[in-house]
Amino acid sequence: MYPSVRHLPISGERKDAIISHLVSEFNKTAIGRKAVSLKYVDSTDGLLRLGFSLIVDKIWFVDYVGETAYAYDTLGYMEGKNIALSETDMIVKKILSETSIEENKLELDSEITEDSVAKGISILSERGLTCNTILTNVHEILSFWWFRKFKGVSSKAESSFGFEGHYDTPQVYWTNSIPDNTTLLLNENIGELLIGKDLSADIREIEENEVESILDDIKNLSRNDLKEKVRLIADETIRFDLKRKDASVIIKSKKVENNSPTYRTNPQ
Repeated sequence: MYPSVRHLPISGERKDAIISHLVSEFNKTAIGRKAVSLKYVDSTDGLLRLGFSLIVDKIWFVDYVGETAYAYDTLGYMEGKNIALSETDMIVKKILSETSIEENKLELDSEITEDSVAKGISILSERGLTCNTILTNVHEILSFWWFRKFKGVSSKAESSFGFEGHYDTPQVYWTNSIPDNTTLLLNENIGELLIGKDLSADIREIEENEVESILDDIKNLSRNDLKEKVRLIADETIRFDLKRKDASVIIKSKKVENNSPTYRTNPQ
């Protein structure tokens, strides 16, 4: 049971820090937008609002002086990451569903190999396209560390979320949005992420005109409890438009039991 803080204002320092954490973690984790073109547009018509509006305990957002200290150093990171993961999932699923045509598939009878990656890149090259980004799944990223042309990051400090390094020139990322035994080779002209409103966030007091609707939505919350809460909001307005079906190659591999590569430091 937290002490009552209904009488305390939201701390400007805490608010700014938490919003900064949220936005920075979003930018670090938003792998999907690193692989496609970005286009800022003046209107939000026809775009998707992606984000959340949460009712959370106020104690974390005020400068409370008492026997217990309520730290805010870790707040905001998970919320920013979740929005970025949702955005990436939307982009990847659209690419996989709309470009999974016969001429884009490279099907293997084995685990992914360096030769298969090179062949996929050459397919894009024959179409006059450069492979800018490679997206793979959380399991097959381990295979890349065995490839001669792969140069991985040497420390965690160099890595953004999901970024593992470069295969020659293309950047290589892993994401849970990519199914097992699947790797995407992409040219950035695969599509455009339209951004009507970039990610923003706010932490504010509950307004009187929204009390009834909140109590209707959260049945186990009393009017008195609500006075100890604040609203945390974050959202962006976006849409991903696929432009070129030929700007991707999908490598479909097969897992070979008892022959999985062991993770190791790249010898380069």
